[in-house]
Amino acid sequence: MDFYGIYSYYRFQETFKPSIPIVKEWEFKSKPTPKLNHGELGEEALEERPTSSKFYGEIEEIKETSSKFYGEIEEIKDRVERRFHEFKNFSMSAYPPYDHYFREKPFYNCIDAALAKRIQEERGILRQGLPSSIFVRVYESRIDVMRAVIVGREGAPYHQGLFLFDIFFPSNSPTQPPQLFYHSYGLDFNPNLPKSGNVSLEGVILKQSNILETLVLIQQLVLMNGKPYLNSEYPRLDGEKSNSKLNKRVFVQTCEAMLSMLKCLPMGFEDFVLGFFRSRAHNILLNYKACADLDDQPIKTLFFKLVKAFEANGTYCRHHYNQEEYDLTFKKEEFLSEEERTMASFWLP
Repeated sequence: MDFYGIYSYYRFQETFKPSIPIVKEWEFKSKPTPKLNHGELGEEALEERPTSSKFYGEIEEIKETSSKFYGEIEEIKDRVERRFHEFKNFSMSAYPPYDHYFREKPFYNCIDAALAKRIQEERGILRQGLPSSIFVRVYESRIDVMRAVIVGREGAPYHQGLFLFDIFFPSNSPTQPPQLFYHSYGLDFNPNLPKSGNVSLEGVILKQSNILETLVLIQQLVLMNGKPYLNSEYPRLDGEKSNSKLNKRVFVQTCEAMLSMLKCLPMGFEDFVLGFFRSRAHNILLNYKACADLDDQPIKTLFFKLVKAFEANGTYCRHHYNQEEYDLTFKKEEFLSEEERTMASFWLP
């Protein structure tokens, strides 16, 4: 290469030399980290710090995700309340639910014409005459079974409770009255609604009454005000104090049944149960505090379990309890084991 060629080469290198010096790997590793005063950022930190537009863009993304999450919660709440208000007193479904007590009863497609006619008449009476506090479901594939929910009467210890019944028409109806099974959730309310679930009513009344009259009879007499027991098999106590204690015990059992129903929703009535207890939660808790003895630890534990179930169902209950007592109750396992045992203070001697 001649002189002019060498000169031109170095001029080219000098002209296009990069403005940022190239640091070799060994020089980068050996470079000491500068000491910074408190609150001072180095050049590297300044370079890595996100720009304001990027930062606020991430904030907006978080807000959007958060609003979407809470929007889903609101949508769930709206759906539960909407379905509850749309729930009809009488409705027909295609098949009986799997948890129906009489589902496994044998059914013949060619049932007696007289029985089919009577059941159709029963359905017509129910469709036209059900009160606002009784709900019935019938089924296309099984005309011999029904399901009903009765709301406890106001002023009674059963108030605000839901009582689930499965109904079956035997093949020899009306000679044999319809069979009723009560979902007791293991609670022995009274002789007419025992733990076994076999509803005990006078056969003569059932023969002479239609299903609507029978359900109304249960609501007005069996779930009656101030007298939970209609049968001489249970002792009758005299005195206002004894009756008050009895009513408190029945009310507490009604609350236990609420928990069981919320844990295991009856099929076909899921929307109604969720919406009902969401709309009644505040009144139930107020009645509980007024009627039950919260100094009794098992009774207090049941109260907090109700709170927990109602909050999980979408009701705000924070103003009904003390957070420290709430946390302490669920931390102590001995309280939970006590609550699972029979509430002795509410049982008759």
